[in-house]
Amino acid sequence: MNDDDAEVGNLRSENVRLKAAIAAVNGVLWTNDGSGRMAGEQPGWQALTGQSAGQYVGYGWTDAIHPHDVEETVAAWKDAVTSRTPYVVEHRVRRADGEWRLFSVKAVPITGEDGSVIEWVGVHTDVTDQRDVAKALAESEDNYRNAVELNPQTTWTARPDGQLDRVAERWREWTGGSGLGSSWGEAMHPDDLERSVDVWTRSVTTGEPYDIEHRARMVCGEYHWMHSRAYPRRDEKGRIVKWYGSTEDIEERKRAEEKLRSSEEQFRGFAQAVPNQIWTAKPDGYLDWFNDRVYDYIGVQPGSLDGKGAWAANVHPDDMTTAADVWLRSLQTGEVYETEFRIRSAAGEYRWFLVRAVAVKSDDGRIARWIGTNTDIEDSKRQTEELARFAATLEEQVLMRTGELMAAEEALRQSQKMEAVGQLTGGLAHDFNNLLAGISGSLELIQRRTAKGQFDGLERYVVAGQEAAKRAAALTHRLLAFSRRQTLDPRPTDIDRLVEGMAEIVKNTIGPSIALKIDAVENPWPVLVDPNQLENALLNLCINARDALPDGGSIIVRSRNLDLSRRDVSGLDTLPGDYLAVSIEDDGVGMPAETVARAFEPFFTTKPTGLGTGLGLSMIYGFARQSGGAVKISSRDGEGTNVTLYLPRHEVAQAPDALEEHALESVVSASGQTILVIDDEALIRMLVVDTLQELGYQTLEAGDGPQGMRLLRSDARIDLLVTDVGLPNGMNGRQVADAARELRPGLKVLFMTGYAENSVLDRGHLDPDMQIMTKPFQMDDFSQRIREMAGQGNDITPRA
Repeated sequence: MNDDDAEVGNLRSENVRLKAAIAAVNGVLWTNDGSGRMAGEQPGWQALTGQSAGQYVGYGWTDAIHPHDVEETVAAWKDAVTSRTPYVVEHRVRRADGEWRLFSVKAVPITGEDGSVIEWVGVHTDVTDQRDVAKALAESEDNYRNAVELNPQTTWTARPDGQLDRVAERWREWTGGSGLGSSWGEAMHPDDLERSVDVWTRSVTTGEPYDIEHRARMVCGEYHWMHSRAYPRRDEKGRIVKWYGSTEDIEERKRAEEKLRSSEEQFRGFAQAVPNQIWTAKPDGYLDWFNDRVYDYIGVQPGSLDGKGAWAANVHPDDMTTAADVWLRSLQTGEVYETEFRIRSAAGEYRWFLVRAVAVKSDDGRIARWIGTNTDIEDSKRQTEELARFAATLEEQVLMRTGELMAAEEALRQSQKMEAVGQLTGGLAHDFNNLLAGISGSLELIQRRTAKGQFDGLERYVVAGQEAAKRAAALTHRLLAFSRRQTLDPRPTDIDRLVEGMAEIVKNTIGPSIALKIDAVENPWPVLVDPNQLENALLNLCINARDALPDGGSIIVRSRNLDLSRRDVSGLDTLPGDYLAVSIEDDGVGMPAETVARAFEPFFTTKPTGLGTGLGLSMIYGFARQSGGAVKISSRDGEGTNVTLYLPRHEVAQAPDALEEHALESVVSASGQTILVIDDEALIRMLVVDTLQELGYQTLEAGDGPQGMRLLRSDARIDLLVTDVGLPNGMNGRQVADAARELRPGLKVLFMTGYAENSVLDRGHLDPDMQIMTKPFQMDDFSQRIREMAGQGNDITPRA
């Protein structure tokens, strides 16, 4: 082997050793050309970053550097290339697996004989783990330093021989000395030094924990009480290798304890001077002191009640559980302890005591002591029992007297009820006497003139008698409406269309000096009401509003959908739910509160005599209640009035047009049709039959339900049944109608009634092909209804 071969071999060996050394330190070897650009094969760099030769060529290697580190890295590299000085930097590199790692980078230039740089040789060393460990260690040390500095105690360590080798800075702040070695003794109080050294020496010798209280001289010259503690740390063989200790300034606690001792001495002195039984307990409830009054009452020697259970032995056995439960609850919550139980005296008798205790708390809110008192309540207890017996007797007397008062109140209520009935019947008799006088007088004059053969002018008396009869019928309707017994024909009704339809009538009624405004809700909820009665009610309210506007003004008819809660209906005497509210509002003279309170009373009116019956608002009230709703008046004297009807929402698929009440008059001949009339009043039956015969119908008559049923079971043709509701002899009109439709399916029925018996309507509804008319009625209206219902007519024969 020649020298050249030997040199090559040496270079190869050095190269191998270099690569091994680099691998040992978790490094990656790379080279750059003299200009600082990477080229050629870089197996280490390729393995680290996953870049190919085409990707890292030139400065392409910077693509593997973290974007935040590229600028600083390239600048440092260019400076090194320019100055030909070693390149040292740290940056993050993305490894082939995608993870970013921190690398320490070092590179040096290789120069030729002429001093020019031939190439750069560099090493990337992964220092991520070392940096993480160093960071964690630094944070730990920082946390430890902060904990030491923030700790109100001063910490220290000592060697196994007891010499202090580290003392926190707080000791120097307290005493002015370092505390190292044995210098800590310099700050010790002379009276405590020997004792402290003896205890420390014993701990170092035996390995027992060091725990002692002593005084130390502070920088200000005063001595503060300190509490020093230390524990040894041992190796695996049990040998002490270190002492860790702390010293705490307990001067304030010592002073507080001293104050507490002084305070307790003063308290016990006062407690012995007062005549009451007084005792104290520890925070855990252990009774530890009693004044002489307790010992005198129980009859035992002072100090003999100390000890667990000694005091409880004097409590009555029946009271012990309750007394203990209340005491435990007070100990847990810190609340005042207060209860009553019996305590045995020196004579052996038990007397009742009120036992009360309060907690004395320190500045930090913790319970430091309980102070209690025992108050003899035996005598007051007996007095209370006597008062209870007296109260029981008094209660019986009060109950008797209350019963008498309730009986008197019931009698008064009955008297007031009879007075109201008398007022109602008196007003009714007055109005009916006037109307009957008009009817009977007209009939008498007609009879007298016809007897003389004087027929001229009879029309005037006929009209007068009819007018009086109409007024009597209206009065009856108002009375029935007030009593909620009028006969209604409820139908699903669109309120907005109803109001719109009657707007013109209202305008003509109230006159040009009063403006009418309609404020209707969009998509009003349908309601189930009698549209005719609702029209009458609204028209009456508009007339009342007109009368309240003598100098003109405005009337607003408003409708709203309302969801009334239980609170909303509290003053309406109705149930919560969905309601359509219809209100008539005016800006007229208004009403005082006393008038509003009586507005719904029958025959109450503020109008002059002869201009009002006082049944208008009572009729509206009865109509609203009978329809399942309510009515409310809001008014103030001089500020206008608002009357609102609340009508319950009716759920239907589609509300029929309530205004289309009457079909076109039938022009079909009545020839051949037969109508059965059932009424126990012969006069009414005669008038109805005569009217039907004038219309061209065949008629059958019956005076009660059983007679009518015999005709219905016969083979006679019957196209329509007209029946009174209130029939004698066991069957009312509704029962007859139901039985008739069983015999003759599809038979049409017209009820006649002057009273809304519950048997007529089924939950407020009539069956199909059933209608109702309220007595008294005009015979023209009756004729129109018959023509509508009879129509073509058909022979409804009984089932076989």
